[in-house]
Amino acid sequence: MEKIAVITGANSELAKETFNILKKNNIKVVVLYHNKSLIKNSDYLLKCDLTNEDEVKDTFLKIAEKYPKINYLINIASLSLDDDILEKSGKEFLKVMNVNVVGSFLTIKYAISMLDNGVIINISSTDGIDTGNVYNIDYSASKSALNTMTSLLSQRFDNCKIVALVPNYIDTFSTRSMDQKFLINELERIKQKRLLSVEEVSQKIYDILLDEDLPSGSIIRMDGK
Repeated sequence: MEKIAVITGANSELAKETFNILKKNNIKVVVLYHNKSLIKNSDYLLKCDLTNEDEVKDTFLKIAEKYPKINYLINIASLSLDDDILEKSGKEFLKVMNVNVVGSFLTIKYAISMLDNGVIINISSTDGIDTGNVYNIDYSASKSALNTMTSLLSQRFDNCKIVALVPNYIDTFSTRSMDQKFLINELERIKQKRLLSVEEVSQKIYDILLDEDLPSGSIIRMDGK
């Protein structure tokens, strides 16, 4: 019986590599993107603003017409607008919260009835636990909220498993484009010895999907140590 996965955040390297692993293992993948997608050969590619509830609702109605039941939802879409707190506007803060928290909430809300003994993975960050800094206070707050939301929703729904994967710095374009002196100082501050690779985080996502013994509500940390 074929498996169906839905992935958000198609313009990220993590989403692309996760897509590749899923396809390699004969899983059909529905890909949601906002502005553009690094994934070109998905089974179903849909444009969707995850912060717009009407769009999310309509998108999952379209998915349900093609795939009435899905097995996996992987919330990878994320936004970070790092800046000094005195330069950060309330509008920017709210934008980060909307993408990182509200977007995941809405996809879960409209996917939950389509899942039957499936798995939802919310990609969070250790910044939501103990590695954040004052420049990404909105990002850190959003990931903390995402971890809490994961735990609470796991108590609400028993037709699927809901977990959060919580990595720290990953070797992506956005990380490589940071001020490298700042990055080195941050890695030293949080005692991260190496950047996590996109491949190992994607493999961890796939392993979680297959782990029948993993409890719903789990917060799974990847530290790069």
